[in-house]
Amino acid sequence: SDTPVPETYDEFKEYWDDTVEHELEMTPAATQAIVQALGGEAPRPAFIPEQLWPMLEVPVMPVANHLKLLTIGELPPRVRERFHLPFSHMDKARLNLFRAAVASTDLLPIPDKIKYHPRAYAGLQRLRQQ
Repeated sequence: SDTPVPETYDEFKEYWDDTVEHELEMTPAATQAIVQALGGEAPRPAFIPEQLWPMLEVPVMPVANHLKLLTIGELPPRVRERFHLPFSHMDKARLNLFRAAVASTDLLPIPDKIKYHPRAYAGLQRLRQQ
């Protein structure tokens, strides 16, 4: 329903600030995500057999090393403050470098079907048909 959607950006900002300040809570799932991010460990996906995971874990670790940057760094600063999540100036610099590296891939001639998540790609296709 569009009923609870704020009508203006200013109303959305008020809604967002109130949500961040009063509604968000550290749930067990959020706690688990934070623990994994701080530990820099990639959890074994359920579809990968336990015996195979040690061989696959090594190539996955570079991604796991970015878990803190992405999981904690992309949270609004007020959320990090409220829940006392560590994020240093060095972490912020590393996140900015990571963002720049990702943004630079826009310069590569990658077909949209590969470049975008399937839902985003479908949305782009709908927009192009209008």
